[in-house]
Amino acid sequence: MSAAVMESQLLVALGTDADLNAAGCAAEAASPVGIIVRRGTHYRGAWCWQRGTYAFTPAGYSEATLNAATIDEALRVTRQIALK
Repeated sequence: MSAAVMESQLLVALGTDADLNAAGCAAEAASPVGIIVRRGTHYRGAWCWQRGTYAFTPAGYSEATLNAATIDEALRVTRQIALK
């Protein structure tokens, strides 16, 4: 599938995740970056679809350091990082 479709599906999942919402986290589409994840006003990182996987670039990094094969895995990674 295209990056736009895959990122759109992840954006919906991030936006409807009860744990992330309760902690004040938000996700937004930000072309060409992908999906930006914030907790309050703090930037936590960005997800994008690259070469068949979701790639996460944490705040302060210039390239992805984590990958997730599925949306569920991306949600778990996001919770671990954003809820610290």
